[in-house]
Amino acid sequence: MRNNRNLIALVSFALLIVFSVPGMASADRKVTKRASAVYPEIAKKMHVAGAVKLELQVSSTGKVKSVNVLGGHPMLADAAVQAAKTWQYEAASQDSTEQVIINFTL
Repeated sequence: MRNNRNLIALVSFALLIVFSVPGMASADRKVTKRASAVYPEIAKKMHVAGAVKLELQVSSTGKVKSVNVLGGHPMLADAAVQAAKTWQYEAASQDSTEQVIINFTL
């Protein structure tokens, strides 16, 4: 029981820290320029399909600063990252973190 309370307190503290860091809010900003991902040939030949979930760090000017893969097939991840790096978002008052899903279908 005590371990559960400690765990809840730790998770609550971590969430407080994460959401209070300036410039890291998720704003669900509008994408103004979106390039499609290039389907990897090897993935096509192997009939690999699916979704890749990404976390994007977007500057206040709308430029994608960094991309982190949160999930998806490793054969598709690099193509998703390369496409997302070229995206442009609408400008905002501060940097933000956006989560996106890029689907690969045959």
